[in-house]
Amino acid sequence: MKPENKDAKLSLLRLKLELANDVSKDIESAKNYLKEEGLNVEKTIADGLQRIKQIQMRVNASKTSKEMDDIEKSKQEAIEWVDRLLAEKNISMSELLEKEEVVMSFRNLEHLSEDDKRSLLIKHFMLKINEGKNKK
Repeated sequence: MKPENKDAKLSLLRLKLELANDVSKDIESAKNYLKEEGLNVEKTIADGLQRIKQIQMRVNASKTSKEMDDIEKSKQEAIEWVDRLLAEKNISMSELLEKEEVVMSFRNLEHLSEDDKRSLLIKHFMLKINEGKNKK
């Protein structure tokens, strides 16, 4: 591109920006100016709003995905923690629940299967891990 053409285009662009700046002081006159320049203002606004919604949806999806990954990591961490605790022979389930202040809606711990106890502990430690992360 020749330097004169580039300068001419820059001058034209500056002129249009100055005109747009003067006209855009009032919303109605700005819309009228854009319409006179051949721009479909309503479509441009609708397209812009649609794009904003799409970006917001992507941000929310990304945030949800990260939260799900964090939950999965917390669950794995809780499983490993519970497995280590249950591997210890000198710890009783009732002492562990009391020490950890696990609140249960039933009293007969002996009626729970080993899987139920493990599941209860995993959920408890998962919540505990997530609370610790949320405080940070």
